Amino acid sequence: MKNAATISLYEPGIVLFDPIQLSGYLKLFKPNIKDVFDFFINNEEAGKKAVTMGIVFPIYEVPEREYSIFIAHPANPITQGATQVCHYSNLPIEITSGILIAADLNALIDWDEFFFTNYLENYKKKLDNNDYLQVKPGRYRMDISGYTNLPKPLSNYGYELKLTSTDTLPKISNYKDVSDFDFSMD
Repeated sequence: MKNAATISLYEPGIVLFDPIQLSGYLKLFKPNIKDVFDFFINNEEAGKKAVTMGIVFPIYEVPEREYSIFIAHPANPITQGATQVCHYSNLPIEITSGILIAADLNALIDWDEFFFTNYLENYKKKLDNNDYLQVKPGRYRMDISGYTNLPKPLSNYGYELKLTSTDTLPKISNYKDVSDFDFSMD
C-alpha cells in the first residue's frame, strides 16, 4: 500500500480527491469543465457540496513548498519528534477508485480528466505537484494534522490523514467555506 505522497506546490493550496468521484460530480453540471477551481468559485454551492459530500477536500491557503501527505498508522507513528501545528477532525472523504490524489491547486485550475481518471497508468508522466495514496474504497471520517520538522524520508512539512471507515459521511459543523480552516504552518 502506498501510504505517503510528496508534492511540490506551485499554487498556494493542496486538494485531496478521488479522481473518479470528482469526474462524476463535475459531469452533473456540464461536460468538459477545464477550470474546476473557477467553476467552484463561481458556483459556490457546487463547491461547498463537493466538500460536504466528500468529493474533494481543500487544504488551503498554504505556502508554496514541498509537502508530504501521509496516512496515519498508530502502530508505526512517523510523527514522533515532529511539531503539530494544526488539527481538524470529522472531515468527509469518499473513495471509490482506491486512490486519493494529493495535488496543488493546478489540478483543479487546469483539470485534465483523462490524466487523473487514469492516474496509475499516467503516473510516470506526472509532474511533482501531484501524487497519490492507496485507500480502500469507502466512506471515511478524516482527521488532518499539520506537522513541521517531520523525519526523513518525509518532507519537513506535511499533513497526516487519519481515515476512519464510516457508514455515513460526517457533517462539517458550521461549514461556510474553506476559509473556516487554517492549515498554514508559518
